[in-house]
Amino acid sequence: MQSQSQTQSQECHQVTEDYLMFLMSSSAAISALEMGIEASRVKSALKQKVKTTGSPYLEREADQLIIACMDIQSEEGSSAFDEGSSASPIFCRRVVRTREHIPESSEDSDEGEAAPAAVAPPDPVKKELEKPLLPLQSSATKKEPSEKRDTQVTLEEENRLLKEARLCKVCLDREVVIVFLPCAHLVTCSDCAQSLTDCPLCRQPIKATVRTFLS
Repeated sequence: MQSQSQTQSQECHQVTEDYLMFLMSSSAAISALEMGIEASRVKSALKQKVKTTGSPYLEREADQLIIACMDIQSEEGSSAFDEGSSASPIFCRRVVRTREHIPESSEDSDEGEAAPAAVAPPDPVKKELEKPLLPLQSSATKKEPSEKRDTQVTLEEENRLLKEARLCKVCLDREVVIVFLPCAHLVTCSDCAQSLTDCPLCRQPIKATVRTFLS
């Protein structure tokens, strides 16, 4: 009798794909999806709950479902909102490419200065013929420092824009660390986020917040 009851209990806790699709339309699952949680994590949390307890999440247990989804997200070692910093790799590649261009300009300058000494003819007549070329060489030498200054200004401007992008859009003083849900915008510091009910960017109501740590 005991073995038969255990078998019946295991059969009750089995979760079919059709039953999971039915649970995905429940109020608790819809609340989790509206918070911006991925459907695959919601489905995993629902399946785990039924397997463990034999019953699904009720409408009043939506918060417990969201917490379970967050636990699954932590176990996977990924964040649903890492893309908030999606422009950073492109910016880094631009900075690296600009920095790599600086020594190339320096090498070109050295080669330009060394070239006249290597090809200087000993014949006085040829020296006289080459005198009109001296102003052109001088202007080219002046142009290279100007290009270096332009490159330096570009780097400083990009660094300034990057720092401004990380500042709170409300107080413009502290770094942004709070992600608003469900819109997933990263725009304020922790102090300013406490006084907001709507996202400053898209004006959607804030249902939850997630603290991030920028590197």
